[in-house]
Amino acid sequence: MTAAELAGQYIKLRDWIKQEQAAFDARLKPYKEGMAAIEGAAQQLLNEQDGQSIKTDQGTIYRTTVMYPRIADAGLFHDFIVKKIRYAETDEQVQEALAFFTAAVAKPAVQEYMETNGKSPPPGVDVTFAHNTNFRKPGEK
Repeated sequence: MTAAELAGQYIKLRDWIKQEQAAFDARLKPYKEGMAAIEGAAQQLLNEQDGQSIKTDQGTIYRTTVMYPRIADAGLFHDFIVKKIRYAETDEQVQEALAFFTAAVAKPAVQEYMETNGKSPPPGVDVTFAHNTNFRKPGEK
């Protein structure tokens, strides 16, 4: 296939999928809304019974609690961690302080480091680059 044929076929398939996905989502909408209404009614029952679950012959309604922590003040949080590490008296206390962190790394910080350090990533960080192949309709930006 030529480049023009590849681009044309890809865009045609992408547009078809987008159209079919929209139609599918429209068909599901009333069912999802119905499920949301049922969840609301079930939550109200749980609240009224001050319970965590209701077991029935058709299934169990139960409540779970999920925590979503986020950093509201990065400077304050970092100071907290640094103080915990600085005043730690044991390796266990240091590890407890470090447990607040994940193995995730901030991409902008790595990019900036690499730009100023001969394209080398920070120690302990591996960087992989991937190439994406994209398609755009004529006239799109």
